[in-house]
Amino acid sequence: MVNTKLFIMWRMIAMVVILVLYSILVAVPGVSAGKVDYGISDRYGVVTPTHVFEISTSMLKVLDYYVEHQAADVWRKVHEMQPTQFTGKRPEQVMVLFNKLADRLDRLAVKNGMVLVARIEQEQKLAIPAEVYLMNGNLLDFMVKLIDASESSQVLGDLYMTKRAADEKTPSDVFALGELALRKVDLLLNRKGEQFL
Repeated sequence: MVNTKLFIMWRMIAMVVILVLYSILVAVPGVSAGKVDYGISDRYGVVTPTHVFEISTSMLKVLDYYVEHQAADVWRKVHEMQPTQFTGKRPEQVMVLFNKLADRLDRLAVKNGMVLVARIEQEQKLAIPAEVYLMNGNLLDFMVKLIDASESSQVLGDLYMTKRAADEKTPSDVFALGELALRKVDLLLNRKGEQFL
């Protein structure tokens, strides 16, 4: 009788623990909404627009560093640029924008004798945040390599550091940073005296 009561008590405790863990999982930003709204991959797991935003912020910092040290003539203009507000963007639109940015950065790769920016193969027609995150990582990695090719004194590991976002972000927030990066790269590519393919 005592063993039966003990068994029932432990079973109830286990059920409470499972319910608590489930409620925590559902409360993680983007997990429940991300599965429905933006897509999830069995291969990559849960990656939210907030994760993509965080790496986008790092990408912009590295781009700014490159411009400051390699294109001082346009640094002030680049530094003063601000993101434009967007609404209603989806991960697929961000992926298209990041591929456009990669096309522009490929021009810098050719000029510097570097390998082109790697592209991500999507699992389905529409991109999901995990794929956008990986593409953004490729952009960041290319820019770090660009800095490495132009100056050997920079500690490269520091350039990969990401800072956690203070609140939950949307694909529109990520699109705004990608569009800002595109404008900065266009200014860099179109400055006086530069010849790009």
